[in-house]
Amino acid sequence: MTGQRRALVVCQRYPLPENHGNPMRTMNFVRCFKQNSKSPCTVDIAYTHGKSGAEKSDIFENEFVTAPVASRKSLKKNLWRLVHQHPSPMLIFDNHTKSSFRSLTHTNDYDFILFRYLNSTQLAFSLPEKYRMKTIIDIDDIPSSNIYEMQFGEFYGIKRFFAWLNHIILKRYENKCMSLGATLFCSGTDLATMKNKRDEKNLFVVPNIYNNPTFETCDFGDGYQMGHVLLFVGALSYRPNIEGLEWFIATIFPAFITQFPNAKLMVVGRDPDIKVRQLCNKQFGVELHTNVPDIRPFYQKARAVVVPLLAGGGTRIKILEAALSNRPVLSTPIGASGLAFEHNTDILLFQTPKELLEGYKKLESHESYTRIVEKARSVVLNKYSSNSFRKGMEAVLQHIDGN
Repeated sequence: MTGQRRALVVCQRYPLPENHGNPMRTMNFVRCFKQNSKSPCTVDIAYTHGKSGAEKSDIFENEFVTAPVASRKSLKKNLWRLVHQHPSPMLIFDNHTKSSFRSLTHTNDYDFILFRYLNSTQLAFSLPEKYRMKTIIDIDDIPSSNIYEMQFGEFYGIKRFFAWLNHIILKRYENKCMSLGATLFCSGTDLATMKNKRDEKNLFVVPNIYNNPTFETCDFGDGYQMGHVLLFVGALSYRPNIEGLEWFIATIFPAFITQFPNAKLMVVGRDPDIKVRQLCNKQFGVELHTNVPDIRPFYQKARAVVVPLLAGGGTRIKILEAALSNRPVLSTPIGASGLAFEHNTDILLFQTPKELLEGYKKLESHESYTRIVEKARSVVLNKYSSNSFRKGMEAVLQHIDGN
């Protein structure tokens, strides 16, 4: 269509298939651009990895690969990052890639340029001012938050010093990114954290949602009828998931299985590292299921879902998914952070074995179980729907158009 507006989505992993939270959120942005009632856009995609060649789609008008420089952990590389104010874990792109990206942007004259996560934003700062003001940064997880300490907290000596200095520069870099056209957060909690540092009107909340039609038509059955089967779902190469799962299996689950000897914990996720495999293999009652083609059968077998995170930003799509599968959620406060769920009403929070058992006892009666499930589902349908996402993005696009 002549004169139709254009959007570019920049991400690391190619967002198809939509089989977990990262590509789901990316594709929600894509649909929002394409289906915008006031100014529908054609959408191009630029990505660094993840397309196997099997994915074929007519969703994107054009597809581009932006290859970052291979990361080498060395003293020289760390010094380069510090001197150039380009902190880890931001990706580094060579001059040829940045020049190609500028040419791509100029040729297509994009109305909107969305970066999923901060990692690829070095490309944004290679653009002229005109396009910087059309740039939208979706922060999702805040890299300088408690996730950072989990990643680098075990360093000592000179590594610890570099991690400390990198953290300072990372916070400055986040602040610099918020000077671009618009910055998005998954929750008001994350926005408030960053707004204290920069009181700008270009900061917006665009909530995570769970938009999966197959869940709407699936009969998950009555989880109350299942045995004492707990379910953990998540990417098993993601550090907060690994650390949280390790803590839960070592600290919480033994008390649970003592109370319920026939209990089971199903761990379901993709790409587990060796640490996760060893952890699950050595603990009685734990089953590991990797890279499954369909997550729904595991929800059907579970009585409740656990989210034992000790660090992390954004919001957990897995909690929204569990609510729509009619399964109650037992979560740490950090795991449920940013979501509008109320403890003992539509979610059960715990930090100790005793608190987990106390929460689980609230599921003993069918009436209580059903009430918690129904209230959680209502929260998702009312506050984390496609309409909520669309309204959030409408405000963002209106702001960019006003720049």
